[in-house]
Amino acid sequence: MTHFPNPEPGNRAARAKTESWVKVDVRPQEGMPTSARLREVSATGGMLVMAEPLSEGELVEMTIQTEWGRVHAMAEILSVRVRQVSGHLRAHFGFWLLKIPTMSDCCGRSKHSCIESR
Repeated sequence: MTHFPNPEPGNRAARAKTESWVKVDVRPQEGMPTSARLREVSATGGMLVMAEPLSEGELVEMTIQTEWGRVHAMAEILSVRVRQVSGHLRAHFGFWLLKIPTMSDCCGRSKHSCIESR
């Protein structure tokens, strides 16, 4: 199922923090693919922790492995911050296009209720 996120930009989407780190493969339009860890996600975007820098405004392809299957997405990097203590980069992103496993793989619930239940 393909989804175009953020139908109501004035309302902030419910966010879920992952219980454990979820591996994400990130492919910038230019440059080498890299790996990241998903820390927070919503129906409209999320936050990655990564070692390799990305630029604000950069478009990337993402593959996120979930218990329901792989989620493929196109996203824009909205902001990048360096954590002073660890030196890791935190990249906030917004989904442009999101292709998720079929809804039946998510117990027949909507994408929003799947995210909210996590």
